[in-house]
Amino acid sequence: MSTKENNTKHIGSFIKGEKKPTNHPNGKNYLLTIAIDDYEYCPKLHNAVKDAKDLINVLTSRYQFESENILTLINENATEENILLTFRQLASSISPADNLIIFFSGHGEYDPIFKEGYWVPVNAKQGAIQDYVSNSKIKMVLNVIKSRHTFLIIDSCFSGSLFMQYRSTGVAERLERDPSRWGLTAGRNEIVADGEAGKNSPFADSLIYHLKHSEKSIGASELCNKVIEDVIANANQTPRGEPLKVEGHRGGQFFFHLKGAITSSSISVPQDRSSSAPSTPLSKEEKKSYLPYIIGFFVLVFAVFGINQFSKNMKVPVEVRERRVPIDSKNNTTSKFDIPEKKEELSRSDRIKEATNNRIQDETITRTREVTPQKEVTSEVGKPKYGNITDRRDGRKYRTINLFGKDWMAEDLKYEVTEGSWCYDDQNKYCEKYGRFYTWEASQKACPQGWRLPMQIEWQRMIQKLSNGSRSKGFDKLMQNGGIGMDILLSGERGTADNYANLNKVSKYWTASEASSSMAHQVVFNTLYSGDNRLYYMKGDKRKNAALCRCIKK
Repeated sequence: MSTKENNTKHIGSFIKGEKKPTNHPNGKNYLLTIAIDDYEYCPKLHNAVKDAKDLINVLTSRYQFESENILTLINENATEENILLTFRQLASSISPADNLIIFFSGHGEYDPIFKEGYWVPVNAKQGAIQDYVSNSKIKMVLNVIKSRHTFLIIDSCFSGSLFMQYRSTGVAERLERDPSRWGLTAGRNEIVADGEAGKNSPFADSLIYHLKHSEKSIGASELCNKVIEDVIANANQTPRGEPLKVEGHRGGQFFFHLKGAITSSSISVPQDRSSSAPSTPLSKEEKKSYLPYIIGFFVLVFAVFGINQFSKNMKVPVEVRERRVPIDSKNNTTSKFDIPEKKEELSRSDRIKEATNNRIQDETITRTREVTPQKEVTSEVGKPKYGNITDRRDGRKYRTINLFGKDWMAEDLKYEVTEGSWCYDDQNKYCEKYGRFYTWEASQKACPQGWRLPMQIEWQRMIQKLSNGSRSKGFDKLMQNGGIGMDILLSGERGTADNYANLNKVSKYWTASEASSSMAHQVVFNTLYSGDNRLYYMKGDKRKNAALCRCIKK
């Protein structure tokens, strides 16, 4: 039997029998989960497999995911070879109408020389990056998978390095019909927690909780926001969720639709008739299709007319009116939204507007009570508890405030340690008003007896609870005259060259949280920026940088 000669240097592995993409008319939701607990050479994990199984369970029981479209690579099956083969299978079978969720839970690694993050397969040895699955390889896979939406969810260390070359323009509500490539990672370029054995990791726990308890379809951006806020408040890691810098993202986002819900892909988009093309007369069928809208319009007109007549002598009961009026707690008086006492002097149209506004306000109050936990509604912030302490070392007295069960100093620390503390411009008058700058080492022993430097997570949790996740609101409330009593002052900065700058513009606070052997975490208040960027977290050099101190009771 003769054989055909190969006249090229290509061995033809991927031509013969290549599977062509299918075309699913309505689109399917695919889920690939890769989870590894039992590593051959790396430390074993406790919860990766449980996290993956719990995610599969919630997606197949509550959302529009079918078991036949679930792919899993668990423990010994999660080799580099199998991961890449599965990626290739998905790339050849998923159509532009389908959606894909990829969930990885396992070890991650970061190479500072190549500036590359990696997934660690089950059989890879520590340090053998040639056996790891690199972020660049993952991005290559995402570039060739032609799904409508791809949502990558990663619970591993250094997973945030996927975003290192991308600057997000903000998480916004985007149309589901536009293609998207989103990522949600358990942390930035940092180590993340596995959690207690037998439980979910902090990241997976939050992800599964919000998917389990959502009463409506939830979009990728909303889910990312909820998980980020939740994990920051309850764990010492900072998730990241935003569009990925890969081919195919067109500003859309994936929606997790509850079973039985109508998806936007099943709703036809009306043809745009506003183009410059010549208009054509409507057909009889088109005219008929508009008839219900015309009838509805006249029904609405008559309904409004009837309400107008009915409201002619309408009065709102006094007891209802009092419950609806906002109260200015400072002056114990009603706000500018007061409802006039003499209802008969209002015009008929004003009475209609008032009744409508009251109904909307009642509905808003009801929805708020359903969504917001009761303890948040009656939090300590409504009635802060103030006190004071005396530092026996120098006799100074400091105001204190109790926020969410913790006692904080409501003034910046002024105690002069033996070495490593300064006043702004090296003038004592500034210390009296703004407090002292400390090296990180000095800050560890600067707080009075019974008090200590707060951890970064304690700052984060306090700010998150204070402002419902908005750092911009947290900034405003924590500032002097912000209404809370923490009275943060913008005390300026001390540079590494013993110079000072930005008085009344910037303040930086040390935390007790170390980022590395030479760096520690700081909380920064900065009026040089706007919005959420006015309050952020950064790392400072322990030996070269100086910052302020706020102490918290032990």
